[in-house]
Amino acid sequence: MMVPANQYETLFSPGRINRLELKNRIIFPPMAFSFNHTSGETSDKTIEAYARRARGGCGMLMPVHMFADPFEKSPARHRARPHAAARHDAQRASGRMKWASAHWSEERNPRLYDLIDAVHDNGATLCISLAPDCSGWADDYNAARPAEKFQRFGLFNRLTPGEIEAIVEEFANVAGWLRASGVDAVELHMSTLAHYFLSPEFNQREDGYGGDLEGRLRFTGELIRATRTTVGADFPLIYMMMMEADAASKAIARQVEAWGIDAFRARGGTFGNAALSTPSMYHPDGVHIEVANCVAEVLRIPVIAGSKLGDPSLAEAVLAAGKADFVAIGRPLVADPEWPNKVRSHQAERVRKCIWCNIGCLGRVTDVPRKTSRCTVNPLFGNEEKIPDLAAAAVAKKVVVVGGGPAGMSAALTAARR
Repeated sequence: MMVPANQYETLFSPGRINRLELKNRIIFPPMAFSFNHTSGETSDKTIEAYARRARGGCGMLMPVHMFADPFEKSPARHRARPHAAARHDAQRASGRMKWASAHWSEERNPRLYDLIDAVHDNGATLCISLAPDCSGWADDYNAARPAEKFQRFGLFNRLTPGEIEAIVEEFANVAGWLRASGVDAVELHMSTLAHYFLSPEFNQREDGYGGDLEGRLRFTGELIRATRTTVGADFPLIYMMMMEADAASKAIARQVEAWGIDAFRARGGTFGNAALSTPSMYHPDGVHIEVANCVAEVLRIPVIAGSKLGDPSLAEAVLAAGKADFVAIGRPLVADPEWPNKVRSHQAERVRKCIWCNIGCLGRVTDVPRKTSRCTVNPLFGNEEKIPDLAAAAVAKKVVVVGGGPAGMSAALTAARR
């Protein structure tokens, strides 16, 4: 069947965020893979995972978000193990610490530059997603009051204005260091600390950082303005918010645009509700399209839509209808890193489809103990640095595959490609 040459015209048209031009409208959003070393240093596994998706044709890649925390005591608090204690002590002594997929510090994580180069050399742009945090402060607070329970997020209501100022300053500084390192953009990942400030349910502050929407937005405004001052007017800043399609979200979106944000990534669901923020096979495709459209109606800056947009026809329809300017496609590119190349070359039927099971990608990294990500339908994911891209064999062979389960089917596919 003949496929119209312009079937995905909007999806593969260039897009712009501030001064940065993307070759298409496909963005790989932050996903936790747990691929890095215990210390937080970027690993070969991480580098190849993003390089392979850059080669697959994605326009922009966002590694899992970093934390900017002036009070942090351990650079790898989510992965600290006893055998790494000496290394952690040495790192703590060297200054500010960050746990992340990509630490900013050259002396502690020179592999960050390898990640940047790998993405650029394979034709994509790199945006680091950065989240404000104060877990180190919380650790100290809890250590001083062992009998006091951590009552959900109420603890963060006790941050002093001076401590909030330190968080804002640290965030802006890290963003500046990231720009200097060569990344193309920074996303303000606002599903953590900033979400607590914004939420009338969690924010019980009685000072200028609480109360009505203007007060609850004060932290966000200070963060954006300080970061813009540090990185300059021409550096792309993206704002990510977990939200619903309502008037409050529109008001927040308009305000962050006025403060100097260059693009808005609208993510449906709420912090801590993975069932809604990471929709599964039980949710309809494009479940959060209207969340993006809600803010697209009132913004002049680009809007990024996400959540179950793995069907290229649906992604094209969302963009063509003006409901968003970019689409965030995560799990489908885990299932098949060649998704963009295949779709663009009119081979969408050859895409290995994500089944939205959330077993290997989400389930393993939320297990206790945390495991590295895998994919139910892509056996290479998680071991891509060990296995080069397949090429035709020098000598053709006839291969018999006995068994038609997942392993047998994968073996047959691999043999056919070879």
